[in-house]
Amino acid sequence: MAYDGETALRLLRTGAFEINFRDENLPDIKGSAVAWSLRETPIRSAVFLVSRTGDAASQGDIARLFDVYLQKPFSCEALMQVIEDAPCSSDANTRQATWPPCHFIRTTRH
Repeated sequence: MAYDGETALRLLRTGAFEINFRDENLPDIKGSAVAWSLRETPIRSAVFLVSRTGDAASQGDIARLFDVYLQKPFSCEALMQVIEDAPCSSDANTRQATWPPCHFIRTTRH
């Protein structure tokens, strides 16, 4: 888990994660700035970006930076559906047999 955007960027650029759940209001930089930075780098193709926000409709132009928006509050079922639907590099048979189905990092306020 990363508690700020800079740490999230450092971890995500290692290529070890396939899904990133991110708040918009991080202590150092906006979650959309993290997404923008990842979109500008080759590693971005391997990261499925999920924004957790209180108001997805108000995000406007930054909505295109993320693959999925989860509207807060969200249910465990909605979270599980996002994880199951994420295009991970893991083999489909392996995904069904193991947890988590993908490597993911959560970036959130501490």
